[in-house]
Amino acid sequence: GSLLPQVTFDPDVKTQIHIFDMAEEEPIRTYLAPPMFAYHHVNAFEDESSGNVVLDLLAYSDASNLNSPNGYLYMDNMKTQERRLKQVQEGQVWRLVMDLNKPHTSITPEKRVVVDEKTNLPWSLELPTVAPHVLGKPYRYAYGYTGFYRGQRNGFMDWPILKQDVAQNVRNGLWYEEYAYPGEPIFVADPRGKNEDDGVLLSSVYDARRRENFLLVLDATNMEELARAYTGGVGFPQSFHGKFFPTESN
Repeated sequence: GSLLPQVTFDPDVKTQIHIFDMAEEEPIRTYLAPPMFAYHHVNAFEDESSGNVVLDLLAYSDASNLNSPNGYLYMDNMKTQERRLKQVQEGQVWRLVMDLNKPHTSITPEKRVVVDEKTNLPWSLELPTVAPHVLGKPYRYAYGYTGFYRGQRNGFMDWPILKQDVAQNVRNGLWYEEYAYPGEPIFVADPRGKNEDDGVLLSSVYDARRRENFLLVLDATNMEELARAYTGGVGFPQSFHGKFFPTESN
């Protein structure tokens, strides 16, 4: 069995956010935010113009995606369309802005939720990634996937890879193919690129029609497919937390 259903969530306890100096053992600032749950951080950086520290994460208002009967991706909830429709959807981008001159204060998240122009539904997002050269720096674009592109209308069957402009809080493109189920996208920067999104996205995608995986290569600027390479009949579950390692130059 899984440990995740044993996780408890107290809606009366605020979230503590600690800021550390990497050379120190104790936090230099602590802030309080509303109760929330998050698997993954998107990015964090210091805004030099304001002196604030900005933290973006994919947050949930509680932990029902873990410990409720409608928990996300549990096998019993994946077996029938009725159960899939009831699953708790993925998180959404919440931005926490912390003023270094005002420690021990309460902060309110800015919920940067994008409403899709085609479905008129808010995007949910998980397994986020950003261009590696903007990690820890001000940035615009976040990439990830969702199993609920059409909300709960289609039984958790539509899985696109998404690109969200976090800075301007708008949709910035997606890749979608029916019966194709992508894993976490991995950003590979163009070594000659000048813009943040110059590069490609790599994702291992399961093709349910062929019952095998393929490596998908997307242009990260416009989310158009550049190439795919099938595995020759090999199929495997959704993958996440991989890494791209460039070939060392001589």
